[in-house]
Amino acid sequence: MQRRVLSGVPQGSVLGPLLFVIYISDSKYSLKSLFVMYADDLKIYNKSCNFIVLQNDLDMVANWSCTLLLRINSAKCLVLYTNSNRNLKHDYHVHGTQLSKVDSYRDLGVMVSSSLLWSDHIAELVKKANRIIFLISRTFRAITISMFNNLYKTLVRPVLEFANTVWAPSLKGDIALLEGVQRRATRLPFGRVRPSYEGRLALMHLPSLVDRRGRGAMITTFQALTNNNSVIRFFFKLDMRGRTRGNSFKLVKGNFKTTGRQIYIVNRVFGKWNSLPTEVVLNDSVLSFKGSYDQYNKV
Repeated sequence: MQRRVLSGVPQGSVLGPLLFVIYISDSKYSLKSLFVMYADDLKIYNKSCNFIVLQNDLDMVANWSCTLLLRINSAKCLVLYTNSNRNLKHDYHVHGTQLSKVDSYRDLGVMVSSSLLWSDHIAELVKKANRIIFLISRTFRAITISMFNNLYKTLVRPVLEFANTVWAPSLKGDIALLEGVQRRATRLPFGRVRPSYEGRLALMHLPSLVDRRGRGAMITTFQALTNNNSVIRFFFKLDMRGRTRGNSFKLVKGNFKTTGRQIYIVNRVFGKWNSLPTEVVLNDSVLSFKGSYDQYNKV
């Protein structure tokens, strides 16, 4: 069935992304290591003790890319170690070139560090958001609450919230750093004489960033548990022990030994999700869940 394309698309092509995925679809079949792939972005990972297997996989991908005339640029390939043992940090090569070792890298807009913590990413977001707020303050000598809300929600808040289901902060310092951006920004419409931060939020009908992240995590959890096609559904494990108290979609908390695993979304939402009543959890759509969740939090 043919349909007219009425909107623009990335890179100016409708079929381009699909055709590229089809073209490279055989690239992953022979890999022995675990991997994740998004378009032409491939990440292969393995335990340090399996470094020979990982190097063999890199060689296989490099040879495959040459066969399909898509030679890999070794300069753009990086190695990130998530352990602190220097003896386990092996060298890896592509086309005979040793790959650069890094402590962090940007993955689809999120800064991933070797510690698997998010302080560096959060600090970068705060700097970017503060620059935007400064430009707003220089551009508009006087600004109404309505104008501010439009500018803030369009230009600033998305910067502070992009992919925050992945990197939601757990450290008090990081939480305060993020909230401080909104705290300072909401001063703009009021000048020197202004209400408290909580008072400003009430007047401007803005929730705190902490509350928005918590709500977003609950929505993500609901989507994962109710959508059979959700790519993150397998992250969550339901408690099947037949408890009669609380909702019927209680989660099992995962085991963890590191801080990075402790702040993983499944462990992060465990307590809040399991405390929700059945009438909130058992909704038939995301929209109705949002309404029930918001009503529950008002009580």
